[in-house]
Amino acid sequence: LKYFANEIGVTDDIQFYEDFHAEVKDALNSLCWNDEDAFYYDLGFEKQIKRKHIGMYWALLGELVPEKHMDRFLAHLTNPDEFYRRTPLPALSADDPDYKGWGDYWLGGVWAPTSYMVLKGLSANGKHELAQILAKKTYAAVAEVFEATHTFWENYAPDLISYGMPAKKDFCGWTGLVPIAIYKEYINT
Repeated sequence: LKYFANEIGVTDDIQFYEDFHAEVKDALNSLCWNDEDAFYYDLGFEKQIKRKHIGMYWALLGELVPEKHMDRFLAHLTNPDEFYRRTPLPALSADDPDYKGWGDYWLGGVWAPTSYMVLKGLSANGKHELAQILAKKTYAAVAEVFEATHTFWENYAPDLISYGMPAKKDFCGWTGLVPIAIYKEYINT
């Protein structure tokens, strides 16, 4: 909102947006950050829900991760036992007992919008090299599945070069992010 307000020249509420951002950042880092696991967790009934999922990387795009947590938090993205799979950035970390290597929707599937969110968050925090590595690996996997099936899929399997099971075919909606935005912004730069 602060960005939009600046863009349109309506700056009366800028301080409110800055204060709100600071409150959210403080709450996230005091309540959701787990120093032992170096990860942010969702809260339920005032307790951390110890499930590593890709959605916690929204904190990058929101510029909510302090520098002192950054490297340890990002290390999960390059750990092959977590998010750095054959097709990287599954919805659920591979070390979760409910993780499915064939995808199974949000129990392991790799989704273009969440992958793109991670890449944009990395770039917003000056981690463009890591974003490029993840983008190239994601792009290559999606391209290989496209070559084999002649279509784009709703999601992809993290441990196979395959569409996710289940996944809708002929799904160019958000999967179009991979051959267009990810290619343009991270591969053909």
